[in-house]
Amino acid sequence: MMGVEAVKPCSDFKTNKISVNIATELVVAIDKFAISAVVKNILDNAIKFTLFGGWVRICASEDKDEDRIVIVIKDNGVGMKKNSTK
Repeated sequence: MMGVEAVKPCSDFKTNKISVNIATELVVAIDKFAISAVVKNILDNAIKFTLFGGWVRICASEDKDEDRIVIVIKDNGVGMKKNSTK
């Protein structure tokens, strides 16, 4: 997945594990460079705030009920306070 390769050196330095689980049958018409930029930015933040030896997971799947593709990026980093968006 584009974006993952760009953050791999930093991830490797911090010994963070990046796992990617994307259904191979997904077909979507997108701006590949725009999506890659968004994914890279989210991954950068996930790695930045995940301690050494942590993990980041990327999943993508089709939500047929909503006619959309869902991309989920999770990590075991420090997170944000619930009221930090105010």
